[in-house]
Formats: sequence, C-alpha cells, structure tokens
Amino acid sequence: MTDDSELLRRYAADASQAAFTELVQRHVGLVFHAARRQLGGDAHRAQDVAQVVFATLARKAGALAGRPSLAGWLYTSTRYAAVQSIRAEARRAAREQEAQRLNAIDAPGVEGDWRRLEPFLDEALAALTEADREAVLLRYFESCPLADIGARLGLSPDAARMRIDRALERMRRLLGRRGVTSGAAALAAALEAHAAAGIPAGLAASVSAAALAMPAAAVTGAILMSTTKITLGVMGALLAVGAAGLAWQQQRIRHLRAAAAATSSLAVENARLQAENLRLQRQLAAAPPPLPRAAAANPAGPRAGSGRPTVPLAAGLVAVESLGNAGQATARAAFATQLWAARTGNIEVEAGTLLLSDDEKARLEALRPSLPPDIQSQYPTPEDLLAFALAGSPHPVGGMQVLGETQDDPDDVTLQTQWQHTDDAVVHTNAVQFHNDGGTWKLVVPPVIVRRAAAFLSP
Repeated sequence: MTDDSELLRRYAADASQAAFTELVQRHVGLVFHAARRQLGGDAHRAQDVAQVVFATLARKAGALAGRPSLAGWLYTSTRYAAVQSIRAEARRAAREQEAQRLNAIDAPGVEGDWRRLEPFLDEALAALTEADREAVLLRYFESCPLADIGARLGLSPDAARMRIDRALERMRRLLGRRGVTSGAAALAAALEAHAAAGIPAGLAASVSAAALAMPAAAVTGAILMSTTKITLGVMGALLAVGAAGLAWQQQRIRHLRAAAAATSSLAVENARLQAENLRLQRQLAAAPPPLPRAAAANPAGPRAGSGRPTVPLAAGLVAVESLGNAGQATARAAFATQLWAARTGNIEVEAGTLLLSDDEKARLEALRPSLPPDIQSQYPTPEDLLAFALAGSPHPVGGMQVLGETQDDPDDVTLQTQWQHTDDAVVHTNAVQFHNDGGTWKLVVPPVIVRRAAAFLSP
C-alpha cells in the first residue's frame, strides 16, 4: 500500500487528484467520526468540518509530505476545526438570542459501553502521547492491521500491539476518573465495534471535490457558512413536515431547548472569564513585567518591588527562589524547576517543564492573533505563552515541599505537595501530575490553569 507521504508528494508535485482522492478515502472515516463526536452528533456540521480539514491538507501538502502517516495530524486538525465551528455557532446564538435557530442533531443510537464512553473518548485520546494516539487511531479508527501500523511507525507488529495495549490501559484509567469503568478488553471491543462505523454514502467523493475546489481564503469562512446552510435546511424541513410530522417537530423542540441551555451555560462561563480577566489585569497593573526571553540565560533572581508584603514561610516549606534549576530527570526535580523558573522569570526553562493537551494548546493558539506582535514573536509556542502568563503572576509561589508521591505507571507520577504564596500565610495542599515525555518529566497542566492564563492574556 502506498504510504501517505508518497501520495502527498504526488499531489504537491503533480496536482494528482487521484492521489489526493485516495488520501481522502483512506482517512475520511477518522475525520468524520472525530468531528461528529465533538459536535454533539451533528453529522451535517461534521461533514463541513471534514471538508475544511481536507482543504487545509491540500493547501499544506508540500509541508506535510515528509510524514509517513497523517492520522495524528488529521485528528488534531479536526479537533481544532470542530472547536472553531462550535465557537462560531455560539457567537451566532449569543448575538441573536434565538435558540430556535440552533441545529441540534440527534445523537447516534448507541448502546451500553459505547454510550457511556463516547462523550469522553476524545478527551482520553487527547491525553495520550502523540505516538500512542497515532497507534490507537490507526488500529481502531482506520482498521489497519498490526503489520501496517508497525511499518508506518517504525515498529515490529508485536511492538505495535504492545503500544496499543499500553495506550488502551492509559485510556481506561483516564475514563475511570470520569466514571466510565471497564476493562481494557471491553474498551477495545467498544472501539472496534463503533469507532470506525459507516460514513454517509458519497462523503469521500464530495469532500475530495469540495476540498480541491475550495480556495485557501475560503477555508476559514467555510465554518461560518455551514451554520447558515444548516439553519436554512432545518427551516425548510420544518415547513415541509406538515401535520404528519408533528411528533418529529416536538422532538426537535426538546433538542432546541437543550441547545439553548448549553448556550446559556457558555454565556455564564464567558461572563466569569471576563470578570477574572478584569481582576487579573488590575493585579498586573501593580506588578512589573516578566523578564524577557533574552534574560533567561542569566536570570537576575526573584522578581521584587511588587509592593506586596512578604509573608514568612510555614515550617517545612523550602523557599522557591533557592531551588535553582534542578533539571527534569525525576518528577520532583521537574516540580522544583518549574516553580523556580516561574519565580525568577526564566520563561524558556519553565516552558520546557509544561505538558499541555491538544485542547489546551488550541485554546492558547486561538488567542495568538489578538496579542501584540512582539509577544507573538517572542513566545512562539503555546508552552511559551503559558510560561509568560505564569511568570507574570503578581501572586507568585514563595515556598514548597513534596510530602509524597504515587507511581501511577512507569510514565506517570502524582506528587502530594504543599506550597504557599509570597504574600499570604495560607498553606495549600494538592496533588500535581507529571508525565515522562521521552525521558524528561513534565508537569501535566490542569485545564483550569490554562483558562486563567488565557483570561490573563486576553486583550
């Protein structure tokens, strides 16, 4: 079987529509089902997202031609495009305040384990490492045999199977925290039965044609156009139903009410984040800016002069500024390094200690166009932006200690920690998760920290 990189090279070099169509047929099921899950079961919007994703693939074919497999890139792009679609729909609903114009498509008729698993599946996939996620996507979402997976990932079939088993076990633990309890075998069976289910007839052909015909400038607008198209389709259907479709209309009304409630929740969350943003901006006005990246190689020590009183540390806590760069060979060392770097404004070192999920990376990247040009150029990655926000906190951590640790598996450790801010006497106790990312331990950043950082960075 011709690999993805060769097909992309043919399309990029010779504009081979046959090569691109083969790519779409190979991966359209993965993209469509991932989009539909993230859009609440909305098959029509999922098709629109699929068109946007493959149009982007066509536009970036030359840059992506070196990848032996596209499954991971397509999955991440689908999540980003789905988020953009959700935001466009929420903005439209908030402006018009008319829940009747939302389009809530029925969720697929699934049963048992899959019904409980599906709402949290993409969250669990996003938490995997890139290599583990690629293996799971190829096995269960594109139905590839182990030999093909091994060939694409540079592994033997047995090694590919072991990687998939390890990834399933990690997903099982993550899902268990969401209340979805099952064995690894049951999880694999549910994925095999439903993850690569059928797709609408003719979808590959229509997506290929639309993606190849769509100009680059139209990709961004396609998501906004899909909302209007779907709304008009629903209105036309309602007019045509008549008396015989009364029961169907009432079912639609129940879904519309549910969608209105979801929109209301988004508005409440937006108002909360705006209030948090205002509070952080006021605090920032009283604090000096973080050290620039150029100063990271020779930090000048803890930032001072904020005007806030310094409170003595509680017994047992170690001053963060005295920790130094302890490296990242262990979870404890990485924790000390992250706190020290944030305290001293060493943004480059701190960024290297942070591990973000794909969702949180997308959240920070969505802010980038609204930031000043010098900030965009100085902090080019989501980790850099987050480190910049953390280093700019007017309420820094002054002392810490590790009370103990739990080895969740060889690559995951939970530290039981205590820490205290520089300007209050409250000692906080909480669990902090770390993941071994290729031999380097990194802090798994909780979503709430990213939300606060995003509010801090928002103009």
